[in-house]
Amino acid sequence: MGHNTQSTKLDDPALEKFDYYSILKSFSLQADYWLSDREYYPQGHVIMMDLKDYTLRLLPKVNIMFFRDFLLFLLEGMPVRVKSVQIVNYPPYYEKLFALVKPVLPAYIINVINFHPNYASLHKAVGKQYLPVEYEGEAPESMRQQHLKDFYLNDNIWKADLKKKPKIVESAMTGSFKTLSID
Repeated sequence: MGHNTQSTKLDDPALEKFDYYSILKSFSLQADYWLSDREYYPQGHVIMMDLKDYTLRLLPKVNIMFFRDFLLFLLEGMPVRVKSVQIVNYPPYYEKLFALVKPVLPAYIINVINFHPNYASLHKAVGKQYLPVEYEGEAPESMRQQHLKDFYLNDNIWKADLKKKPKIVESAMTGSFKTLSID
């Protein structure tokens, strides 16, 4: 079965266009697409973040505590096992910033985050066969949001089908705890 990778990087590093929450939302939408498109889930999931265009100017727009909660969601809420978070092409000061954030992160999150200054270092941690071409790997190109526009804009995917909701059975417990009587 192998592993599967999901990657994210900035398309436009302009400060005025940077929206941290939109990046995380986009990443979540990519994960939703990835989950809906699989017949089976791989043994592990590798998340890659390319920080090539991230600068200190973007830092005030990043909510570290929200990122921590997002990582917790990825590790505990996704129906796949996140094996690692690979951060590549990071500026040298990111390790120092990460050292400041470490105290608020649980140990198991710290253990899955790996920093790589370049693609050669990334290839030592993640096999080339799992990496997309834009990461100097051998896998097909990673998906781009514009190719998935129809999927993202299909409201039927995100709405519950109330016809499939089970009918209330007469013998089932109904009501609330306010009407509960104890013998």
